[in-house]
Amino acid sequence: MKKHRFVSLFVLFLVVSATHFTVSAQIPKRPNSEEHDWRYVLLAQDAYNRNDYGQAMSYLQTAKAIRRQNVAWEIYTLNTALIPNEVQRAGDRISDVIPVLRERDTNEAADILELVIEKKTYEFFKGSISEIMSYIKQSEVYPEADYLLGKVYQIEGEYPLAMKYYNDAWLNRSFLDIPDQRFDILYKMADLALSMNNPVDYEKFLLTIVSEDEVYKNETLKKAMLRTISVPGKIGNESNVDRFFNMYRANNIRCLKAYYLLAHYYAENGLYEKALHASALGNLTSFSRIIEAMLRKNDAYTFETLQVFFTDIQANSEILEWSENQGFWTGLLDFASIAQKSGSLKFAKELLTVLIKTAPHSLYRNRAGILMDECLALGQTKNVQ
Repeated sequence: MKKHRFVSLFVLFLVVSATHFTVSAQIPKRPNSEEHDWRYVLLAQDAYNRNDYGQAMSYLQTAKAIRRQNVAWEIYTLNTALIPNEVQRAGDRISDVIPVLRERDTNEAADILELVIEKKTYEFFKGSISEIMSYIKQSEVYPEADYLLGKVYQIEGEYPLAMKYYNDAWLNRSFLDIPDQRFDILYKMADLALSMNNPVDYEKFLLTIVSEDEVYKNETLKKAMLRTISVPGKIGNESNVDRFFNMYRANNIRCLKAYYLLAHYYAENGLYEKALHASALGNLTSFSRIIEAMLRKNDAYTFETLQVFFTDIQANSEILEWSENQGFWTGLLDFASIAQKSGSLKFAKELLTVLIKTAPHSLYRNRAGILMDECLALGQTKNVQ
């Protein structure tokens, strides 16, 4: 009898111990207040900059592990805090639930909610507890870490792995701390697609970038711009090129590089109308940004002709340096070349005439001269025909 009672107690002990172990195993480890995932990403970036790619990858894996651990703790903390009936009765509105959590001294849960709201805004979650919980559950992804891992694998020649991590970062872009980093991801994906000799994806990634620019999607504006470029004679007293740069603007600076790359890609493939549209928007984007800079320095600034504008740029060393770094002058030369190839000879010659007179360096002026000779030769050929 005693033996049976001992066995029963022993079995009960095992059941209770197993139950206790299961519950304990389900409680995530509390995050270390001194250990932050973003610090490891910064360390990884430093290692990457030093060409220490193995160390960079190690730091990034640590960052991702810490992120997963932190998210697991946040979910556990919130689930525990939201169980009581008093909290349940508050409903699904974040603004109703947080005060109840504060009243119950479940401040850690309230702090987690407020921190996420501060990062993404109340409106992003439509004011809903269920929306914010869904977001937090998915937030164990780490697009910044994946993006840097992609860069590491790309520089080491592991292209498929690099694209895999870039793609992961892109798919999880809504969790980026800096939303505009999505453009950096797409630019690297385009660059990698080119290295992998995949022109279809190269174009697709660049088009994804410019698709965020309302000016690019405006078909009416596109037709008007191309019409201004293609008109064979003067429009009133203005040259076509002066009219073009006086009439139109484009302001999405994040798309600038994509426009220049698309213009080059389309021109190389003989798609001159597409090339002309992309080149026009690229140069308008640079031009509009320079105008903004000139107006910040002098809010009364105006110009009558492109030649005057180019001269004014060169009087400001900071703006001139920016224009060169962003490829503005090369972009203008490409614009003239594409205009010529698309049949808009007059526009091309007008732009080249201005560049020959006022481009900041002899390199640009010499190339403009060569392109002008090509325009003149093409014009003579057409006249003969």
